[in-house]
Amino acid sequence: MTSSYIRASYKSDGFNCPHCKVFAHQKWYIMLHAINDEVKSLPSFEKDNDSIPAPIPIRCPAFQNNIMYQSVYDTSLSRCSFCSKYAFWIKGKLIYPVVSLAPMPSDDMPDDVKADYIEAMPIVEVSPRASSALLRLALQKLMPYLGENGKDLNVDIGNLIKKGLPLEVQQSLDCVRVIGNESVHPGTLDLKDDKDTAYSLFDLLNFIVYDRITKPKEIAAIYNKLPNKKLDGIKERDSKK
Repeated sequence: MTSSYIRASYKSDGFNCPHCKVFAHQKWYIMLHAINDEVKSLPSFEKDNDSIPAPIPIRCPAFQNNIMYQSVYDTSLSRCSFCSKYAFWIKGKLIYPVVSLAPMPSDDMPDDVKADYIEAMPIVEVSPRASSALLRLALQKLMPYLGENGKDLNVDIGNLIKKGLPLEVQQSLDCVRVIGNESVHPGTLDLKDDKDTAYSLFDLLNFIVYDRITKPKEIAAIYNKLPNKKLDGIKERDSKK
């Protein structure tokens, strides 16, 4: 099965760390600075408090000299419980590390398809429309590996349906096809501020590769391990149909 990828999101309890890529619990901190600008500590968020403390002086008795501190408005850190590295956030947006939050491409994704996928990864935050258009192009390049010509995605998908394509795969194909197309042509979809939809296309393309390429390969590998006598018996059985 494909491994689930949880994109880093503000105040989430767990996600795939932007540093180590491992899914892990995240601990959140507010940013404080001393009145004299000397940073002393990173007090934790209250568990049920979703708001950022207002930038007013507060007293921290646990610190030496009982120094007064002030919160840095809309600024926070998350710390990965696996690698212990910090991520820096401003106004709910990941600022550091500067990485793509899209999932990595499947190992079984063909190289020319993977090239477009990887090109789409770093630009999804800046331009969801451009990223979606590249993923549609990647899907079109994938079609020859699925036995189609790759010239007309709509026709190719129709042909795959006639060959028994499962409904969820068909829907995934059409999502990438339609959304990627609408992103560059005026239509009913506007992805300028819809990063979540653009991010979902990465998952869908990986799912398509898994269902059409990885899963058959895994099944074939197990099937070919069956004893030769059993394989001959299966062939004989099927030849009588």
